[in-house]
Amino acid sequence: RPGTFWPPRLPRAALVELEASEKSRFLYYPGMGMLTLLGLFVSPFFFSVQMLAFIRQSDVLRNVTQALSNSYNSLLLTMLLAMIVLYIFKIGRASCGKECRSRWS
Repeated sequence: RPGTFWPPRLPRAALVELEASEKSRFLYYPGMGMLTLLGLFVSPFFFSVQMLAFIRQSDVLRNVTQALSNSYNSLLLTMLLAMIVLYIFKIGRASCGKECRSRWS
């Protein structure tokens, strides 16, 4: 009946989305179990995929990665500044001689 609101009917797109989430959940947990076994018996590298999934699920870590990726230009400039400062100290230590090396070491 067109005028009734009960029983509620989900649109077809919602049903397809529900089926897709069930399929992904069905593949997610066995996939994580397989990655755990591969990490234990083959290489610890496979644990890194699980860490990425952990970052994706955590709201705080997702915000941290978003903040880092949005301000990558300032991070690169900060790293460049640190490299310049280290280079200056390295040149200063190399040009000072043996008397300064004993003080700085």
